[in-house]
Amino acid sequence: MQTSDWENLAAHKKFESLDIYGPFLEKLGSILGGAAIIFHISLPSSTPLSVTLTAPVTECLSLLFPKSFDPAPFNSNFSEFRSLGIKASKEIQEVVGAWSIEESLKHEGIWKGKDGEEGSTFQMFAGWSSVKAHMEFKETEDFKTLIPKLREGPQGVEVFHVEFKKFE
Repeated sequence: MQTSDWENLAAHKKFESLDIYGPFLEKLGSILGGAAIIFHISLPSSTPLSVTLTAPVTECLSLLFPKSFDPAPFNSNFSEFRSLGIKASKEIQEVVGAWSIEESLKHEGIWKGKDGEEGSTFQMFAGWSSVKAHMEFKETEDFKTLIPKLREGPQGVEVFHVEFKKFE
């Protein structure tokens, strides 16, 4: 059974009930910088996450939205950000994003000034050739034109870069 791609939430919940789940979390905790925060997203099949996770570096962006937020305008903004961003930089390999399945997540300790606040989370993953390439892109006029599309609505933001490795 895979431990990262699930056909549905029930399949993951079944995995969580197995005896191997505890040891799995222990191993996961040993490679993370802190406690695991687990929630679920349903990624579009049209843009597979595998491309972003196999890039030399993956930018991981978490956006926290209040419960009352209407996601439709942000979905449109993200779609435009994605398509224009990929065209603007040859260093971006792919951009994938999705909302948390859970509509009301409590965020303790990760959203500065927002501990205990509940809402939805949007996760974005962008595959880059390097962190340097991402940082250089952030200085371009293209980026300055595009980034406001992701800043409309979120109440908290967390960004980090990861060099993913296959874990067996």
